[in-house]
Amino acid sequence: MKGETVESVLYSLNDVTKADKIEAENQLNRALLRIIQNKDRFRRVLAAIYSCDEKILSRTPGEAPTIQQVRRELHTWKGDIAAFGLHSFAEFIHSIEDELTPEITPARVHEYILLLKNRLMDFVESHHDVLKLSKLYLNEATLSIPDTALHNLWTKISHANSLAHALHTVEEFVIEQTMQKAGDLLSYLSLATLDVSRKLKKPVTVQTSGADVALPHDYRELFDSFIHLVRNAVDHGLEAPGERGKKDPVGKICIEVRSRPDSYQILFSDDGRGVDLARLKTSVLNKNLCTESDWNKMPDEEKVMFIFRSNVSTKDVVTDISGRGIGLDYVYSCVKNAGGNIVVESNPGFGTCFYISLPKLVMKPKILAAV
Repeated sequence: MKGETVESVLYSLNDVTKADKIEAENQLNRALLRIIQNKDRFRRVLAAIYSCDEKILSRTPGEAPTIQQVRRELHTWKGDIAAFGLHSFAEFIHSIEDELTPEITPARVHEYILLLKNRLMDFVESHHDVLKLSKLYLNEATLSIPDTALHNLWTKISHANSLAHALHTVEEFVIEQTMQKAGDLLSYLSLATLDVSRKLKKPVTVQTSGADVALPHDYRELFDSFIHLVRNAVDHGLEAPGERGKKDPVGKICIEVRSRPDSYQILFSDDGRGVDLARLKTSVLNKNLCTESDWNKMPDEEKVMFIFRSNVSTKDVVTDISGRGIGLDYVYSCVKNAGGNIVVESNPGFGTCFYISLPKLVMKPKILAAV
């Protein structure tokens, strides 16, 4: 500018192709690293996806899953796939969820699952040199046992005074060796939490405790469902930085695992807005789950338990993270099927806490012996 006159114009042209390519490569490398760090979880997700279409096409009465069960599976896969950084696959799963109407046929559902399966397996095979995964061995897990542990087992078996005693010794050994440290679960849930927080631009710190607690293999599917708790905590619970008032603009999520003599205690808490009972009431009444009169008579701790009901959500809009009313329904179902209990405490304006109690009475491995 010269005074009020435009004297010259400078045009700057930049080719962003190279920059976009570098960013895509960086995203891929981050995803591969996450998968390697949580390889067992990724393998189990692939195994579930790979076998799901067989269940859907089952011709045996009562074995084919309902649409609601398929929704639960897809919603959990989506959370896992997103946590691994495979966002294009997560978006594809979200698009499948949109198609799951009551009118859809099992064959059509199978087509979608087959597409997802093929795309994922193409990805795995194209990165086989890094991931070392094969669809032929998805249901097989590798267990490394120290020589000293095997030697101690052999010594105990040698001193067993009966076959029953020897079998009991082996059963205890198998249970002990297949236990997983809670640290693996806590690390993965932290990763999933931070992934959602970045996507929603809600900064968050994750505090964990109980990493050394040994958790039984029998509860693995249940623990897998906990990804919905952390995703919902960020999406539903935590406010955006500018909405947190006098609270720290960085939200806080705490995950604790405790071992008691007869139970495991898992706590999930956030310092967000708490459960919006007004929105929850609207959703509950719209779905005719109770009358307004009955709702008004309920104590708040009873009202908040409606968040675990199928298709109930406090969000008006469905996103690729939440809003379908499926995730918490799945968590509740898993906890109850395991003989556990789940309680919610919501403090409006200050946060929500989920208390989960699981019995230590788990199934022992079936060991066959020939005499």
